[in-house]
Parts: sequence; C-alpha cells; structure tokens
Amino acid sequence: LPRRDKELKNTLVQSMQYFLKAIDLDEADPRPWCGLGCALCSTDPLLAQHAFCRSLQLDKSSAHAWANLGLLYAEFTRLDSSEETIDALTQVADTPIMWIGRALLLEKTLGNDDSEMEDNLRRAADAYRAALQVARHPAALLGLSCTSCRGHNLQSSHYFDSDDFGKESQINLSLYLDVTSGSDIGANILGGVMMINAGDQLLQNEEYKLGCDIIRAGTDDIVQSCKREEQKTKECSTTDTLDYQTQSPGIFIEYNSLIKET
Repeated sequence: LPRRDKELKNTLVQSMQYFLKAIDLDEADPRPWCGLGCALCSTDPLLAQHAFCRSLQLDKSSAHAWANLGLLYAEFTRLDSSEETIDALTQVADTPIMWIGRALLLEKTLGNDDSEMEDNLRRAADAYRAALQVARHPAALLGLSCTSCRGHNLQSSHYFDSDDFGKESQINLSLYLDVTSGSDIGANILGGVMMINAGDQLLQNEEYKLGCDIIRAGTDDIVQSCKREEQKTKECSTTDTLDYQTQSPGIFIEYNSLIKET
C-alpha cells in the first residue's frame, strides 16, 4: 500500500467505517466482519485476523473468510496456519482461492536444492491450472504465467526452455493483462521481457523490438510517477496522516479453536 496515495487510504478508511456501522446494526452477521478484515489487511493484519476469525465463529461455512484468512497467513509466512486454513476451505467450497493459496504455499517453500525447487514450481503451476478450471481468476493467470516455464527447467539460464511452456506462460500473461485492463505496470514489463527472450531466439525480430518498447514504456511510467510524487512532496511542507488504528470490537478469537471445531 503506497503511503502517499491519499485517495486509496481514504477509500479504505471509508470502507472500514461502513463495515463498522454494519456490525453495529447486526453483530451476528458474518459478512461485515469479513469485509472489515479485507479492509484492514494492509494496515492492521492482527485486527484483520480477528475480524476474519469473528466471521468464522459466526459462520464456519464462510468460504470468503477462510480464503482471506489463509492468504493473510501466507503473506506473513505463517505457512502451517495457512495450510490448515486452506484445508478447512477445501471442506467448505471448491473455489479458485483454495488452489491459488496452495500454489502460493508451494512457491514459498521451494526447497533446498534445484530438484526440489523445480518439483515445487511444477506443482504450483498445476495448482494454478486447477484454479483456472474453477474460474478465470486474475491471480491464477499471473501465477501460471510466472511458474509454468520456470518450473520446467531451472538449469537453463534462458527463460523459454520449451516452446509449449513458453507459449502457455505468454498466453496466460496476455489474458491477465486483458482482465486487468493492462493496469499492472510490473506485468507489462514482464511481458516485454518474455517477448525479448522469445525474439532473441530469432534475432532482432519484431517481437524483440516490441518487447523493448513495452519495457521502455513501463519504466518511463514509473520514473514519471516518482517525479510527480517528489514534486508533490516539495510543494507540501506537511502531510496529513491517517490513523487506521481501530479499537478491537471484541475479545480476540483464537484461530486454533476454530480449526478444532471445524
């Protein structure tokens, strides 16, 4: 979460306020608790965990709460808790997040040697493919584009070790950019790198040049954005800070008790 993005911060603050109002109207409704957890993830993960757990205490079949709690644990490398949460989600519903979560866990536990690393990347790619069989989730498209060819052969320094895996990676990245309207600068740069590597095999062809243009445009956007932010900082002698801290609306719920009850 960029600290200088006041508009995004204000949006999150407003969403928290609405979710808290909904909780005041009906504390037994699990949905606003789950929404509050999502709004708090980037600013107060501990309170977000509490909100997700409260939602699950009210409704143990809430797939959204299980999914977001599992991703929150994975984000902070609590891999055992994340795996248990995803296992619980498996009993509730077949969602793309379940498979995406398993793929993320495999990426975070790559292993100690190249062989184990390659095997885990293959399994992660398979999990992303399983997620896409359930629904075309943007995270699964991006994850598969990053893991499908790298898990094929880590010994080679070249990105495209197989035409089939290379095409699969490129196609899924293209689909991801279509779904997200090309707003992800990093993904656009990755696409440029893929085109350069693909074009490198055929010398300086059109794909190679197009890849260079995409990377150049992406880096120019980043530089211009940094310059604008720097100018704003110079113009403002002081900046307002937003206080995201919210009093905990109840007693913290132990995660382990939820797992046992499920």
